[in-house]
Amino acid sequence: MMTLYDYGNSVCCQKVRITLVEKRLQWQAIPVDLFRSEQYDPNHLKLNPKGVVPSSCTTAPRSSSRR
Repeated sequence: MMTLYDYGNSVCCQKVRITLVEKRLQWQAIPVDLFRSEQYDPNHLKLNPKGVVPSSCTTAPRSSSRR
């Protein structure tokens, strides 16, 4: 499952949400309040060092083979 860190009024976040719905992917939204500067929280910066939204991560298993 994908986790999307987003802000509801962000146009970029809206585009990502639309794409996820159109592709019928399972995802969970975690709100990031830009007016409270939550994008600069140390935990969020670990996901996205630039501190922008949208950010995403997935729990899908990774392949152990490299190409």
